[in-house]
Amino acid sequence: MIEKANSERPPIPCTHPGVQFTRKQDEPVPLSDTQRQTIARADAFIRDHLEDPAARPELVRQKYSRATAFLDARHWTESASSFLDIALNYADEDLSLKSAVGYLESVNNLGSRAELPRTSCFVDMLRYLPIFLDLYCRASLTPPGVSSCAIFFRILNDSRRSIGEKLFEGPPPGPEEQLHLYAEASIEYLEHAKECFTLALRLGLSPKAERCDELAFAAGRASLAAGLPIRAKRALALLRDPKNGVENSESTQRLARAIESTPPSRSCCTAMDCEPGELNNLHPQRR
Repeated sequence: MIEKANSERPPIPCTHPGVQFTRKQDEPVPLSDTQRQTIARADAFIRDHLEDPAARPELVRQKYSRATAFLDARHWTESASSFLDIALNYADEDLSLKSAVGYLESVNNLGSRAELPRTSCFVDMLRYLPIFLDLYCRASLTPPGVSSCAIFFRILNDSRRSIGEKLFEGPPPGPEEQLHLYAEASIEYLEHAKECFTLALRLGLSPKAERCDELAFAAGRASLAAGLPIRAKRALALLRDPKNGVENSESTQRLARAIESTPPSRSCCTAMDCEPGELNNLHPQRR
């Protein structure tokens, strides 16, 4: 997903026009007469009723029909923008959840099938997926909602896990930079792990099958690298919580062994962000 051949250039914005595809079956096709009429009718309705509260349900239906016409013709940039508008701004309407799924389909095609893959699309997905989960997956869910939320959850979880795996790849950073990098990552991945377990159980999924334990392991490993053993033990406690069902997983055992074999070390935390009991291990320049 890295644009190696053009690494010196800034990434192309995800919905920037003029995209070309490597496969003919992914290329946009001309809009049919019916699709053009649908879009024109929707544009007229949106223009005349955008600020009319009474027309809100019909406004969303028109916006959705417009976005679907673009999607069916593989006009991915237009469909992505159109679906995202509905998903973010009309979350209380019936078609909003389908619009979030339509947005993901559109940007996935732009990000993975364009002749020059648009890595910015995956950055955008990571930005919006937590918003979708908050909007659509916290309250009571219908069966279609559970299915869609499982899609959101898995895409976000896979992306976060992949980034966590890369955290320790390549040459290590300098000592001071290393402490801050791993300390920040430990906080972030501990929150990701908690969210993973909570949402997996809420959606009726297996935290072990969804590999939530790997996020907790990444949090614990980063904590140890930052000299924060108490935070690492919090990650281990999350793994050993029976309700999460991963107390005997390989990640749990690996983190337990790592904690046992790690000698005390200095931390980069400050008095503001140290775990209780770690204030005595403050980095000398952070006191």
